[in-house]
Amino acid sequence: MKKVVLKISLVSSIVIICGTLFGQYTGPWPYEQDFNSWAVSTPGDFCTPDGTVSLQDNWVNETGDDIDWDIYDGHNDWIGTGPVFDHTPGFGGNYLYTESSSCYNSTGYITSPVYDFTSLASPELRFWYFMYGAAMGTLSVQVSVDGGSSWSSDLWSLSGNQQNTAYDNWIEVSVSLDAYTSETNFVIRFTGVTGPGNTSDMAIDDIYVGEPGPCIYCPSPYSSPNFDYISNVEFNTINQPSVAVGYEDYTSISTDVISGTTYTLSVDVVTLIAPYNEQLIAWIDWNHSCDFDIPSEAYDLGELSGTAGIYTLSTDITIPASAALGSTRLRITVQRGSNDPIPCGGGVYGETEDYSVNVIPPPIEWIGTTSSDWYTTTNWNGGVIPDGNDNVII
Repeated sequence: MKKVVLKISLVSSIVIICGTLFGQYTGPWPYEQDFNSWAVSTPGDFCTPDGTVSLQDNWVNETGDDIDWDIYDGHNDWIGTGPVFDHTPGFGGNYLYTESSSCYNSTGYITSPVYDFTSLASPELRFWYFMYGAAMGTLSVQVSVDGGSSWSSDLWSLSGNQQNTAYDNWIEVSVSLDAYTSETNFVIRFTGVTGPGNTSDMAIDDIYVGEPGPCIYCPSPYSSPNFDYISNVEFNTINQPSVAVGYEDYTSISTDVISGTTYTLSVDVVTLIAPYNEQLIAWIDWNHSCDFDIPSEAYDLGELSGTAGIYTLSTDITIPASAALGSTRLRITVQRGSNDPIPCGGGVYGETEDYSVNVIPPPIEWIGTTSSDWYTTTNWNGGVIPDGNDNVII
């Protein structure tokens, strides 16, 4: 008889499901996995056969499929696919990926540890993906509530090429798990299906399971920005020059704006090929919904046409009184052609830049109509007595 020794930590218990031992994760939350402590595997010039790569920390390369996912820390050998480096910390970190060389239309499953969600109010899955390659296949996510005996339909799925080069930014996605709050034997499965050619190496990194984090906004990259791009943005205290990169994340740059106040957004656009038209649109997520779906969140700065050059377009933006207080996203997109850009998806000729805008309330003004008493409501405009967090005009 085979003897099995179980080691139980303070944050884990052991459950036996379908004859397999899994570490059941109960906290602390969030659960995060970056794969950086794992030993890398040795992917070759051909696909990695099923049952050859062992994962760690209760992650499993499932058997009975076509291929295994590999653990890697750099660029794979095939030109035209895969990332050059992992998401964090970049060079030197690990990620998981499917080796597609001579391994077409093949499926590989990897599964997470077993999670107990009973202590979570609103669980969420977040991860980063890289899907660069002309023959890119499909990456999808399913879940199980019985420890992996049965699986849901796709909770998330994406097919086709999503990056323009192996040096592009990784893309983050979030998947709500609100429907599974009470589950105690919950498992997540990532399914990679390679495409019809060698350029189909998809990768994932930095897994997060826990309460919802900050907003994840849709990507909006442009693949050929060199002839149509944003060269400077001014909005209140923001004054940011830039070059043509297709997408630029300037969300570390922020400006405070006061509810009810009007500010001018001014954008310099470079167009090097005439006589193409250029459309310039900005969006601000006033209600913190993590999208730009409300028409009143869009601002049309106008259209350019005629000769090549650098042009400045501007519009006045009044901060809505109904805007949620706090930091939110400002997105600006220029796009070649007669059609207005949309906030998500990007395209070929153009560029997108993202910034942060912090909405603060208007200052409370002292009017002193009743007395000199600070704590008398009628002495303040609007009848609100300020506290230490308020701006005051006296």
